[in-house]
Amino acid sequence: MIVSSTGGDFKPIPEGTYIATCVRVIDLGTQITTFQGADKLQRKVLIAWEVPDEMVEFDGERRPALIMQRYTASLSDKATLRKHLEAWRGRRFTEDELKGFDLKNVLGKACQLQVLHSENGAYANVAAIMAVPKGMPAPDVHHPLVHFSLDEGEFSVGIFDGLSDKLKAQIASSPEYKARTGQTPDRPSHRPREDFSADLDDEIPF
Repeated sequence: MIVSSTGGDFKPIPEGTYIATCVRVIDLGTQITTFQGADKLQRKVLIAWEVPDEMVEFDGERRPALIMQRYTASLSDKATLRKHLEAWRGRRFTEDELKGFDLKNVLGKACQLQVLHSENGAYANVAAIMAVPKGMPAPDVHHPLVHFSLDEGEFSVGIFDGLSDKLKAQIASSPEYKARTGQTPDRPSHRPREDFSADLDDEIPF
């Protein structure tokens, strides 16, 4: 996915700072979001990190927890995705990079995450991202790396089928998915926030 200049019974991981590795970049397509009482159509992307210091049990297996964050797929000046990526890589994007940065580049890259809970405590949010200190080895990764894109030439039915039912339902509502699968695109349906956790230069990480 190219960006240019956006539950279940699982408990959110505790607040704190963690070493984590990006294991999923999922293009959600254009979705309806509500801001200050008004609905907006925005292209969204879900990024997930594996947190080895927090273990969870799933289907009888102990595995590192995942934390996921939804972003507007934009590198505009005010975009949270741009701020987080620049802090992660340790420098600002150049003008050329802002014309089109492939989010697939962050897969498998380690970082530090600052995790804060929502006011009601229901969600763990990525409040800030920082580069891993120099010399610190990247942690081993348990989860497979997954990249899913709705861009022409990158869309994969096989990868889509491997996603959770919640993710598939949300992606399937997008006009980009309908266009890729030969359906008539229409306005995405409004969905409340969902908890998906149930389911260059050598010094620059990407």
